[in-house]
Amino acid sequence: MFNHTILVNYESGDDLVAALWSLSQLEKAPDVLIVVDNASQDNSLCLAEKDFPRLIVIRNSENVGFAKAVNQGLRKAGESQATHVWLFNPDARARENALSELISATRSMPQAIFSPVIFDNQGRVWFSGGRLSWWRMRAVHRQTRSLQSENEDFLTGCALFIPMQVISIVGEFDENFFLYYEDADFSVRTKNAGFQLRVVPESRVDHA
Repeated sequence: MFNHTILVNYESGDDLVAALWSLSQLEKAPDVLIVVDNASQDNSLCLAEKDFPRLIVIRNSENVGFAKAVNQGLRKAGESQATHVWLFNPDARARENALSELISATRSMPQAIFSPVIFDNQGRVWFSGGRLSWWRMRAVHRQTRSLQSENEDFLTGCALFIPMQVISIVGEFDENFFLYYEDADFSVRTKNAGFQLRVVPESRVDHA
């Protein structure tokens, strides 16, 4: 298994470096870290490159949005023969064993994409699964923890773990979505293609 973690950066300040440190210090750290920078004008990318000289960086001349930036990262990962990618927000922090638990889950259930349980900065559950309310056109987060994983309607893109075989079948993120709901759209297409959407309770991430 060869894992690439993709972070889309837009003027994230100190958060980007903090996210990268949280990933690099995991017992099972990502094999490759990719940052796609959407023309940030702050020093976030400079700080990241200073602390992580082996970082792979894709620089955009303008803010192309989240979906397009993710796709750029996915293509770079594909060129390097990645088997799995982990989308990871710059304002997120991986807790101990967060990635190893996701890897363990995909080994036992290869036909699925995964999310950790995600907590807000008050320690409350921010995401532990999601359902789609079609009549309201809303993606609704479950904010209570469950020890039993279900086949969800959608998974947030905050810390989404994806086998590359899913990308080869489902396709990339829809770039018609500049920001928000691209993860819900990708989830629907993934589920319609026969894959499951699962939350891994043992994998935990904090999100500001």
